[in-house]
Amino acid sequence: GSIAGYLAQQTEKRLKRKLKQYSKASRAAMSVFVLFVFATLGGLILKYVGQENWSTNEAIYFAIVTMATVGLGDYAPVTTAWQKLSAILFIWLSIILLAVLFGFISAEAESELLGDEATPRLGAS
Repeated sequence: GSIAGYLAQQTEKRLKRKLKQYSKASRAAMSVFVLFVFATLGGLILKYVGQENWSTNEAIYFAIVTMATVGLGDYAPVTTAWQKLSAILFIWLSIILLAVLFGFISAEAESELLGDEATPRLGAS
């Protein structure tokens, strides 16, 4: 009966229609592609913002290790404050992106194991 519930139901209907257009393999490939692009762009931005003396491979390696929240410490932004701020922003965005993608994966696995009716709805209380 609430506006939020109605909006959640409408959003869920639209998402289900969109998701049915794509196969599971194409959705998985798109997720991997998004992660790859985000890591590549993040690494290159971090490389050029602070003008670290990193090769492109080292910058992308740093981005992937940072995205995975491993943080080995062999590369770290130390040159400028802008690079440090960029790294912090990149970490936040990486965690959000990974959380969303893992949420999609877990929802897909749950609906596969339990059936579509067992998957929680956005507006359900």
